[in-house]
Amino acid sequence: MKPIRAAAFALLVGIAVAPAVAEDNVIILPLHDAAVVQPHNVTVHAVRHNGSEALEVRLTGPYRGPDTDTFAFVPGVDFHDGTIEVDVAGAGLPDAPADARGFVGVAFRIDAEGGSFACEGFYIRPTNGRAEDQVRRNHATQYFSYPGYDFDRLRREAPAQYEAYTDLVPDAWTHLRIDVSGQQPGYTSALPRSLCSLCAI
Repeated sequence: MKPIRAAAFALLVGIAVAPAVAEDNVIILPLHDAAVVQPHNVTVHAVRHNGSEALEVRLTGPYRGPDTDTFAFVPGVDFHDGTIEVDVAGAGLPDAPADARGFVGVAFRIDAEGGSFACEGFYIRPTNGRAEDQVRRNHATQYFSYPGYDFDRLRREAPAQYEAYTDLVPDAWTHLRIDVSGQQPGYTSALPRSLCSLCAI
């Protein structure tokens, strides 16, 4: 398997986690210190990007496939339902292959204590946002549930339901707002767990 070095070049700024049950329970992370997050199969460095303090998150080791447990997470947060807001910028590095998309996003409901690192998440594919191919543009945003419900399975079993178009520019800041609420009505083993909505502004 050919490694994809830093196909996911992520920069985060202004993460806010607001559980729905308590309006004043908001966490805002300072981004001048990489120690505010715990890396899992990634490296994290405090940097400046496009004039803002940010955390740079890069994949370690060889690429293991889509929608795997590669993220930096905020330890000690008991998050089930609520709103996550974050500004992200994603781009492939010079040595990334031509089909790299600059993946960057947010994982939530992470099973860190149980050790399985099962999670749900949203990510964007910045190089898809203005691609000439309309089908590729339609795959600019993605929901997933790890393990078991990667983009490929969701695309096959529920076409166009867990990914959509939004205008994206590689390496530019994109604001994400993710509202997470309960479980999807009529949940079966063939569908992901939560009812989520994503806004990319």
